[in-house]
Parts: sequence; structure tokens; C-alpha cells
Amino acid sequence: MYYRKGCGKGFMYKDDSGRTIKDKETKDWIKSLAIPPAWTEVQISEDRDADLLATGRDNKGRKQYIYHPDYRERRNQNKFDRILLFAERLEPMRRVTGQHLRKRKMCREKVLACMVRLMDHAYFRPGSPKYTEENKSYGLTTLRSRHLEIDGDELIFSYRGKSGKDQERHVTDHRLAKVVTELDEMPGYRIFKYIGDDGNRHEV
Repeated sequence: MYYRKGCGKGFMYKDDSGRTIKDKETKDWIKSLAIPPAWTEVQISEDRDADLLATGRDNKGRKQYIYHPDYRERRNQNKFDRILLFAERLEPMRRVTGQHLRKRKMCREKVLACMVRLMDHAYFRPGSPKYTEENKSYGLTTLRSRHLEIDGDELIFSYRGKSGKDQERHVTDHRLAKVVTELDEMPGYRIFKYIGDDGNRHEV
């Protein structure tokens, strides 16, 4: 493993034993990885054919990765294969979603079906409480009532999304509008919550 260290206005690289890397070819190869200067705790693989070539932390302390081009190509192919598989299952999923949306109680299946249909219509990111807390940005699961406007059968979501970009999503769907209106009227900051078998309210 190689380690990047600050040196004046630039960088130097050391190996596991603490020796400075002086070989020009090795330094040129490391330079070719285009590791962002702002990264800290940079570690670089000695194996140039490894799937994971380098890691570091960005200015928010998040761990970042640089992968081998061949690995990225394999991973992209796997993503494409999964998309094809998802496309095959999309219509059955939509049928099940429609069935769950017709449930009378605001149970977990009904709320998840509502969210799946919203993602299908408007391509929301799921989001997570941790990401919201750290970055003050939102995804579908963490949206709050203040992000929502309801105009008849139209739902308008306005919120700060990934990378701090302002997002606005419009969805016109009678059944979804009815469900989301009911959800929004339930107590709690977040829009999406359900009534469990215990009779209590739970966030998704």
C-alpha cells in the first residue's frame, strides 16, 4: 500500500515501511489516477490491476473510491443486466402496487406501494435519515409536510436533494393524491408513515 503525504505545495508518497517512493514510473502511474488534491487519508494499491486502486476522504469526511476501469466496466454491465431484469418485473410490480393501494387501512404495504408508485412516476431518490442529518438534503423517505403542496389530484414536492440541488416533482394521480393527503394529515413531521399491527404510528 502507498500513502500520500503533503510536501510543500504538493505531495509525496510512502510505502508501508515509510520509505519515500522515488521511482518515476510509479509516481507517474499514481498521478494518472487523478486523485483529487482535497482528499485526505489517501491510500493507493500497489497492485495496478486491483479492482480498488485508491481511497481517500473528501472535505466532508466521506470515504471515496477510485476503481480500475475494467472493474467499472464490469460493474456497469451488471447494472445494465439488473435494469433489464427490473424491466421484466416492472409490470407485475405495478399490478401488486395497485392492489396494495386499494387496502382500506394505512398499513405498511399500502404506504410502501404509494412510495413505489411515486418513484415510478417521478424518479425520486429514496433518501435516508443519516444523509438528511449530515447534508440537510432529502429523498422520498425523509420528505416532510413542508415539502408538499396538494392541488386537487396534483402533488407538488419541492425540496433540497442530493448535492444540495433544489428539486421539484409534479405527480398527477387521483389515488396517490388521496393516499398522500391522508398521510399528510397524520401527526408527525415526515409525510410517509404507517399504522402497524400494534396500532401505533411508525415512520417508513
